[in-house]
This record gives sequence, structure tokens and C-alpha cells, in this order.
Amino acid sequence: MDVEIRHLRAFIEVVHSGSITAAARRLRIGQPALSRTLTQLESRLRVRLVDRGPRGLTLTPAGRRFLPEAQAAVAQFDEAVASVGADEVHATLGFSWLLPPWLPPDLEPWLRDHQPALTLRVRRTERPLEELRAGRLHAAVHRLPVVADDLVAIPVGREPRVLTIARGSRFAAAVDASWDELARFPVVLNRANGTTTPDLWRSRPKEAVSCVDFDEWLAYVAADRGIGIVPALAAELAPHPGVTYHPIKDAPEVTVSLVTRARDRRPAATALADWAVQRSRPARRQA
Repeated sequence: MDVEIRHLRAFIEVVHSGSITAAARRLRIGQPALSRTLTQLESRLRVRLVDRGPRGLTLTPAGRRFLPEAQAAVAQFDEAVASVGADEVHATLGFSWLLPPWLPPDLEPWLRDHQPALTLRVRRTERPLEELRAGRLHAAVHRLPVVADDLVAIPVGREPRVLTIARGSRFAAAVDASWDELARFPVVLNRANGTTTPDLWRSRPKEAVSCVDFDEWLAYVAADRGIGIVPALAAELAPHPGVTYHPIKDAPEVTVSLVTRARDRRPAATALADWAVQRSRPARRQA
């Protein structure tokens, strides 16, 4: 079975991008060449990994089983290459939409003191955990619970939640509502990387509409499709002329975590994890 690392990279990128066309663009190769590479991988494994339909690509059961194994193999390969190559110069930290403004000023002096050869590099991505698993990040900022044996999440801060509504919204009564009372209103949910899920309430609210990234979420709220609930940081970093932000009575806070891969021995990954551990200790600072 002559499977090469390029086959695995192609498969992973196709899954992440959702189509051959998008994956080919990201990999900077031709679409026919990428299709052949994927077909070669399936032929050599003697199993179909993706179904190609009119609505795009979907993973088969075999593909879902194979994806984490492929990601682990590529990450291990990249680590092996890095271990005999040049020393790391960047500690690359991924985030999906809101980077806490306190994080770089806190982390950069710590790196200078403990790992002076490293400089911090931050990168926005809609799929930070997938990028982390693929070895393209050393750590990721994450605001949702992480339940995975291959990842370690270390709490590094907490953020209050705020209500977001359209200007002149028909849901204006939500401004004076308590957390439990907000369940009476339809909610716009960001299913990809949002911090608010229906199970946070004792009485589940109605889902007005769901989306897959923060910008789309903000557009739906501005269109008055429903109310939105986000970390308070959004009011500062993501102002929008069509929405207003308001504090919420008794809202549960958002936990900000730094996530690394378990058993990632790269110096930059270890350094970021060490910083997160020291920040999370008992005299925990509030973000």
C-alpha cells in the first residue's frame, strides 16, 4: 500500500475546504491533479473516503474514521522534519474570531523571559482546532468545552456575555430581560465557533437561524432575524452600525482556553502550554 504524505495532505484539505475546487486553490495545485491524488488515495486504501454529490463532498463512515488518523500522521511527519531542521522561531497561536486583547501583552514578555528564541505569531482561522490537529498551529484560543483525547484545554481567562440586537429591533424587550427570560426570544446561533448554545438555558430558546461564522452571525442579527449573545469583547472589537450591545443580568461567563495537542513536544507548543498553566493557577486573573 503505497500511500504518500501528499495523499494525506490532499485528503485533509479537501475535507476542510468542503470541495475539490476550494482545496486546490488553497494547495495551489490544479483541480484535476488534486482529484487524481484523492482517487489514488482511495484506490490504495481500497475504500471510498468521500461521497461526491451535487451539494459537494461528504465524508463516508470510512472517511470519518480515517480523518483523525491522517491528521495525526501528517502532524507526526511535520514534527519529525522540524526536529532535524532549523530551530523554531515562531510560536503560532490560532484564533477563530475574537483574539483577547490582553493575551499578546501577557504572553509576549513571558516568551521573552522563558523562550527568548521564540516570537509570538497569531493567525485567524475559521477552524483553529483542525489547524491545530494538522500541526499548522502550536496552540489555539478556544471558547467552547473541548472533549477530545488528543487535545488539552487550559483555562486562561473569563469573559462576560452581552446581548446583541438590531437597531430598532422588534426584540427590544430583551434589553431588560434576565438570562433566563432571554429564552423567550429567538436566538441566532453560530454553529461553527459561537460561544452560545441552547443547552445553556434551563428552558431551551427557539433557534431563529444558524450560521457558520461570526460575520454571517452578525449580519443575521443586524437583519433582526433574532437576538444574539456573544462575549462582551465583540462590542469593542466588532462594532456594527446595524446592531447594539447590552449587558445581561446573571449571564454565565465565557471561559477562554488555550488548547494544545496532547504530547506535542515541539518547543513552541510546550512554551505556550507552560504559559497557560502559570496563568491558570489559583490567583487567576480575570480577562
